[in-house]
Amino acid sequence: MGGDVMKRILTALILIATTTGYLNAADSLVWYDADTGQMSSYTNGNANTNLSMNGSTFTNINASTLSTPYCKFHNTNDVTFTAANTWTNMIFSFTPTNENSYGFDLGGTLTNTITMTVDGLAEINGCVRSYWTGGNNTAASVASRIVYSGDNWVTTNEARCLQAYWSRERKANDYQTIPFAGSLYVTNGLEIRLQVQVSSTDMQLEQAALFDQPLSVTFNAWIIGK
Repeated sequence: MGGDVMKRILTALILIATTTGYLNAADSLVWYDADTGQMSSYTNGNANTNLSMNGSTFTNINASTLSTPYCKFHNTNDVTFTAANTWTNMIFSFTPTNENSYGFDLGGTLTNTITMTVDGLAEINGCVRSYWTGGNNTAASVASRIVYSGDNWVTTNEARCLQAYWSRERKANDYQTIPFAGSLYVTNGLEIRLQVQVSSTDMQLEQAALFDQPLSVTFNAWIIGK
């Protein structure tokens, strides 16, 4: 394989790296130059450092963290509803430190809006956990959806593959976990919310107390493509 081909392969690899992740300061690129028969390596010690190879220069290699944008947000508090059949924004009270990288900015606890700081196709999933406080043999439903806005909520858009709905006859003290999953193409500055609607205010969100770390709401997301 000629040196020009290897240069093109290396260029492609660098473009991928600068698009989907970044080089740590201690990381190295290693390649084989068929024209010289030599192995060469480059260790990125500084952000935005130029890399030269046989006269070709590759610029703007950001030595940050080599990781995928991902996040996980929870609500550890019980959620009650003031009105039935009304979409209610879910807040998030807890962000696991080791389960978040970059790209999804919650902006603090007890907030309900996730702001994107990257572009790409986001895989989103999570669940809401319902608890029925009403009587036996009562039909009741819970619905959830992901909504997004690019104009500070002047307009609100529903993500069509991220809806979930459960309706059935409930028993007293009835618990249920309602999952949602899908994807959404996101751009820098896009805002995302998780909303829930119930058919009766006797429905609330909480998890059974038998668990050591109960949660009422969970939101996960990560970038799977550009």
